[in-house]
Amino acid sequence: TIIFGFNLFPQVGLPLIWLKKFRKCRTIAILADLPIDDSKKRSKFSSVFRGLFDLITLKCIEYCDKIIVLNKNAATKYAPEKNFLVVEGGIDLEETVNLIHHHVPVNYNLVYSGALTEYSGVKQLIAAMEYVDKENVFLEIYGSGELEEYVSECSKKMRNVFCKGKVDNDAIKKIQANAFLLVNPRPPSDPISNVTFPSKIFEYMMSGTPVLTTRLSGFTSDYL
Repeated sequence: TIIFGFNLFPQVGLPLIWLKKFRKCRTIAILADLPIDDSKKRSKFSSVFRGLFDLITLKCIEYCDKIIVLNKNAATKYAPEKNFLVVEGGIDLEETVNLIHHHVPVNYNLVYSGALTEYSGVKQLIAAMEYVDKENVFLEIYGSGELEEYVSECSKKMRNVFCKGKVDNDAIKKIQANAFLLVNPRPPSDPISNVTFPSKIFEYMMSGTPVLTTRLSGFTSDYL
């Protein structure tokens, strides 16, 4: 018997370890999210609690027999002695059937869609737009997260940045297919970037629109 787990945070990892001992079975975990705290606004109590949360997660990874990671660095850092497989992600080819690229480049709309967080590089992307003086080049930002208010305030002050909020999956696919350029500005030096793979890259590439991205450690020669 083999038990598969998705991530090994305590709510999944502890039951998985218990079942492993009780049933004497092997365990395999897909580590998409790792014990990295990216929040910069924690109280002292919250920081202690998160530290314990991450410590338990690391112990759960130790007990797991094999792992599947999105980035080789994740295996090297968190489970250096375990057998691992790298699977960056994937797409359902049926979802590409109705995507038609209609864009006529009169206006050059740059599109970012995804989490509005510090590690996503959204702040740097907005700052870069301050240097763009062409009237027909503008940035559309779609998504939600802790920086929603920041993005919204910037869009009110800047003529070429538009905060579009969160839209449904079908709508964002059409938006991506009709954009001039899709942008992934995630900083390569960020601890999360160093051990993960941005799933938005699959969605971006599926659209048929050119993609501008930072060169992240998870991009193997296949992508480059």
